[in-house]
Amino acid sequence: MSWQAENWDRLMDSLEEEECITWDGLDDALVGITVGIERVAVYDWSKMVDVCMHRDEMSYETAVEHLQYNTLGGYLGPKTPLVVDLDAVRVQKKA
Repeated sequence: MSWQAENWDRLMDSLEEEECITWDGLDDALVGITVGIERVAVYDWSKMVDVCMHRDEMSYETAVEHLQYNTLGGYLGPKTPLVVDLDAVRVQKKA
């Protein structure tokens, strides 16, 4: 995990306090929590794909399809996690 242990614990405590929904098996892709009225867990898209590719030995295309259909395809109510594509942000900054 990229989080230091105390920061990770603080994030997990915040997610629990706010009754945020998290996706099983994708902790390595968890990057934060939103700020505002409805606080939700935030995941990094590229890390989600990487988790599926390494953990489940999926190809890139299979991992993307799996996540789009099985994870992003379901609305879980107002606490549904958000997914950000941080790689897209990095690409735009370089341009």
